[in-house]
Amino acid sequence: MGGNETEAEPVDSIKGLQDLLSSCITNDDVKESLRKLQDLMENDLSQHFQVMLTCDICTSDLQQVISDLMKVPDRMANIAAVNKVEFPSSLLPAPFCQAVFYSLGSSLVNLEEIFNPEILTFILTKITSNFKSPCISSLKKFLRFLLAYVEENPGKSPLLHQTFLAMDTKTFETYFLTGLSCLQDPSIILKLFGLVLKDPPKFKVVENVVFLRGSLSEKELENLLIYTSLTDEDYVMRILRRAFLLVADKVFIEFTKYSDQVPICECICICLALLNPSQLKQAKTHFTPILMKGAMHWMDLTPEKRNLGMSLLLTTLAKFGEDKLPEWDLEDKQLLKSFQDLTNLSYRQPQKSLNTEGTKSILSKWFLAEDNQKSVQKDEKRDQIKPKVEEVKNAEVAKDAPSENAEEDLDSDDDDFPAYDMSNDTKVDPQKTKKILYLREVIQELVNPESDYIEDCFGLLPDLCRRHLKHEDPGLVPQLIKGILYSQNRFDTQDWVKLRETAAVAVLETRPVAAAKSLVPAFYDKNFPMDTRFGILTWLTNAAEGIQIQYRGKAEFFDYIKTCVRGLCGGAGWAKLEFTGLESHYVSQLLIALGSLLRIGKNVPGWPELASDYLDLVLFTARSGRAVIQTTCIHSISLVVSLASPHMVATMQEPLARATQWLAQLKGDQLGEEGGNALMLMAMLQQEYNKLVVQEQFTEKTTISFKTPTNASADIK
Repeated sequence: MGGNETEAEPVDSIKGLQDLLSSCITNDDVKESLRKLQDLMENDLSQHFQVMLTCDICTSDLQQVISDLMKVPDRMANIAAVNKVEFPSSLLPAPFCQAVFYSLGSSLVNLEEIFNPEILTFILTKITSNFKSPCISSLKKFLRFLLAYVEENPGKSPLLHQTFLAMDTKTFETYFLTGLSCLQDPSIILKLFGLVLKDPPKFKVVENVVFLRGSLSEKELENLLIYTSLTDEDYVMRILRRAFLLVADKVFIEFTKYSDQVPICECICICLALLNPSQLKQAKTHFTPILMKGAMHWMDLTPEKRNLGMSLLLTTLAKFGEDKLPEWDLEDKQLLKSFQDLTNLSYRQPQKSLNTEGTKSILSKWFLAEDNQKSVQKDEKRDQIKPKVEEVKNAEVAKDAPSENAEEDLDSDDDDFPAYDMSNDTKVDPQKTKKILYLREVIQELVNPESDYIEDCFGLLPDLCRRHLKHEDPGLVPQLIKGILYSQNRFDTQDWVKLRETAAVAVLETRPVAAAKSLVPAFYDKNFPMDTRFGILTWLTNAAEGIQIQYRGKAEFFDYIKTCVRGLCGGAGWAKLEFTGLESHYVSQLLIALGSLLRIGKNVPGWPELASDYLDLVLFTARSGRAVIQTTCIHSISLVVSLASPHMVATMQEPLARATQWLAQLKGDQLGEEGGNALMLMAMLQQEYNKLVVQEQFTEKTTISFKTPTNASADIK
């Protein structure tokens, strides 16, 4: 951008938005803050986005403004809950995401010049990272809007492709899978996402979806593989090779569920249909021996799996051009026909665009369609409730009616079968005949509530994590964590708590960031019992020391500490905290665990910002007035002050000032000796900071030049 005035305009707009967001958080009039925020979402946000997208560089200040914007609904919800102010429905997660995507779309339509793809990537990433589930509905509309936008502005298509290419793997997976579910043709997907799969991490998303998730319908799987072939034909051969190796693996054949095996077989059929004659000949040479080797394992299983294996074998051999096929009498001939249809499918890219709506039409119906959909869903739900109410009433009438054979319903005193004495009964030992060798087998047992192998899995996890998990896809980590969290001590094993902790810590130490992202939200989930939530804090803290040793000076350790502290300190978790009964000890343990994480991660870059977030949580809990919590708060403040260095005060000045003010309000036994020491430490820290500032003001700045004088030879003469 040229000229001082044009450069000043984005800066002023970004600064104005930052000031508005800050004032909403700090303003004592919560209702006024909520009104300003609503006005921003309804009127001004599109203009701010338009200014952001035209910036040349995605500066740290701009990133901070975008991050604050995405966090402000959660923060205001907590503030409104504390002050008992009604929170407007338009700022709830789903409506907020809808308004953000609408404003973003409006800004793109009104933008005449090119936009900065790096900034658009950062905005889209922040939306999904803060509101992954609530944003899916409006995300589908936004992807359809982007498709219409690309068709109306073909010159901006490369910018949009750069946007998806710059996304991290997790964010791209969210957008890509959502696109598969709402865009019904591979050519449309290609037009929207371009050749982004040529980036290896992005292609890894496809492999994970096919071989690990297994959540796609047959049509979605078909679209995914056709889009992959349009991107690069060699990718289809890579997927086909991995699929053939899988269906020939004895462990996969015997222990994987039938419902998980069918999509892999469908994947093979679709890939075979997408091969050209040269590739098909190559596939026949390489994969026929592999397929025949696995055929013997399919024959020894249940009729359902045996039928699946035979159908796959017949379909594949027929596609390879074999004349003499085995004459098997299949029970499920419909499955065989389905596989044959998949291997014979053909795809031609449509000559005309399949998208009939323009950007302005989509934006004009943005909120209307949502409202109509909600009203229809409400009517359907109301119709479903009516018969259920009548069933309940009929059941109650039947329950209250006297039984004609009431005497026969009662147990007879002269029963021929006397009650058996169970007082000396012994506990049933689990019948263990199965060998567990792979991580996926461990996951299957952990998610099975009737499994007899939970303790065995816990014992195996440390070694499996050390040898295998670090090389596996990070997508396995949430499944492992989920299995650990939902596991139960069915056999009253004495060492069960220790085994569970050892297993969780092993996962955390092997995949720190991915495991922490799964564990931290579970801490605030009240569906888990209190011992599990206490355990989460213990696991995170104990694992931090091992991670510090293993990843010393590496990004994994830094990201782990940031993920834990930011996840436990901020966001919607505050509204879920209670301060009565046992919950007060629960809050105290939370503060102690966070203090330990800050102590272990003292040298992490950005530590002052983490400490500031921690102090915000400490001061929030201190308002409860509970003696147990206030004592922990004083200890937490003392810990932060003792760890902080004078040069950090500039970043932490505001929360430290509020902490000092709160401590000064305490009197007598409330303050205690530790509170007095904390005030003294804060005064000393402030003095050291003031001294540092004065030294910097009076220190002369020296400039070191490495330039060689041009007339040096003349001076020598």
